[in-house]
Amino acid sequence: MVISTAPAAISTAPAVISTVPAVISTVPAVVLTAPAVIGMALSFLLRMRHLADMKLLQFSFSLLLACVLGATAFAADVQKLMSEGQTAMIRGDIETAKAKFQMVNQLDPRNVPAIAYLRQIEAQEKQKGASPQQEKALSQLIIPKLEFREATFTAALDCLKRKATELSGGKQSVNFVVQVAPESQNTPVTLNLQNIPFTEALRYIAELAGAKVEYQKFAIVIRGPGGGSTASTTPDQSGSPAPATPK
Repeated sequence: MVISTAPAAISTAPAVISTVPAVISTVPAVVLTAPAVIGMALSFLLRMRHLADMKLLQFSFSLLLACVLGATAFAADVQKLMSEGQTAMIRGDIETAKAKFQMVNQLDPRNVPAIAYLRQIEAQEKQKGASPQQEKALSQLIIPKLEFREATFTAALDCLKRKATELSGGKQSVNFVVQVAPESQNTPVTLNLQNIPFTEALRYIAELAGAKVEYQKFAIVIRGPGGGSTASTTPDQSGSPAPATPK
């Protein structure tokens, strides 16, 4: 049986062998197309990398822009709070000024001006008998017009004392303790001010005599250089020429 099939198998061998060259002939075509496929793959990968780089660049630019805008807004907020705090200090509103500078300090702990103002306010609050409430109340009294021509220092203080009572409807009474050398008390006062807070008018008058103003619990102390060696309360100047009356 095996022997009988051998001729048939041998007869088919030439056909199989004849197909080998055809198969072999297709191999160069497959090999030739491989570089093209690899090139397409590399081109695709490069394009994808380019797109990824572009997206990364866009993201980085957006992040940088957001940081710049945020920093600008932050600086504007800090500057606004500083300006409000400084205005409150000028007005004599210590509590508001302190709150503004504390907010600046929270936003920017290294802000040197805010730290300096907070230290100044702290020093003022530590003064014996300090009364920021009285200073705040007096800062809200606005004098429409204040004019002095060659008035004496004590006469100007008396005028302010009467003006505080008048503007507050009798609710605010002011006591001055003057600790200024006699020659400084004779300093002529010439001022022409309009719509000015009581506290600022008092500061201007004190500065003309080289003195500082301290708000204490029961009185306002006008202290000359070195603390002053003369202490007195402002007397009524009924027997002396009165300064020009504020209007």
